[in-house]
Amino acid sequence: MASLVFPFHDPQNVELKFLKQTLPILEANFTAAYVSVTPQTESLNKEAMEFFENSKFFVVNKNDPNSSIGEHFIAAFKSAAEKSNNDEILHLCSPDRLAFAVINYTDAFLDDLKEVQGPVLFMRSDKAWSTHPKIYWAAESLVTQAGKMLFDKVLDFAWCHLALSAEELKKVIPLFKSKDLVVTAEIVYLLKDVLATKYVDWLSWEDPFILGKDAEAYKNEREVDPSELTKRMSYVKPQIDYLFEEYTRQKR
Repeated sequence: MASLVFPFHDPQNVELKFLKQTLPILEANFTAAYVSVTPQTESLNKEAMEFFENSKFFVVNKNDPNSSIGEHFIAAFKSAAEKSNNDEILHLCSPDRLAFAVINYTDAFLDDLKEVQGPVLFMRSDKAWSTHPKIYWAAESLVTQAGKMLFDKVLDFAWCHLALSAEELKKVIPLFKSKDLVVTAEIVYLLKDVLATKYVDWLSWEDPFILGKDAEAYKNEREVDPSELTKRMSYVKPQIDYLFEEYTRQKR
């Protein structure tokens, strides 16, 4: 068996219903879910907290009110690594992508996860990427392209699903330096020499499904909304900066 690991930010109680819906499948296929709840969620979403606390499947980690998004990721990683056997496969993911894949790509998703033996970075296929706003695709592709040119590897540094053993996760946790979304780029960089990659369709854009919107209409809406580009570049540029810093550091 394997376990799930993810931060949970749902102060407006949008994603919880999908976790409830998928729980029977999750319990049948995974040992546990290590959840790092954000302070806003803990404060505003009492239903979610009761759901987690009343279920033996979820191992809940609460975070300091002043903690950052990167710290929420790392808290989940630490919780899972410390409480799992070394050979346990841990699936680092996000709850919205997880629910989307379980509901819409059940067999393909579970089959791909069962095949994991060593560290695997699941990457969005062209078909999956085509469902995203082009701004989203282009922005995150900048990080992938930078990594390819610097390290001669095609890797998704803004990944949505990464699997590795608890032992492998324990080794990289002490090496994290960032407290923001650069942590996703950090873990891929630290594992780049041992990572296998697999392109999958089940990492298609989950937002229309989660928000109950028409997929094409919402995609077009996000394409022309300036906040979409602002959101993407807010983590893409720091991730690219990180890759350049690591490249120059190893060249010194």
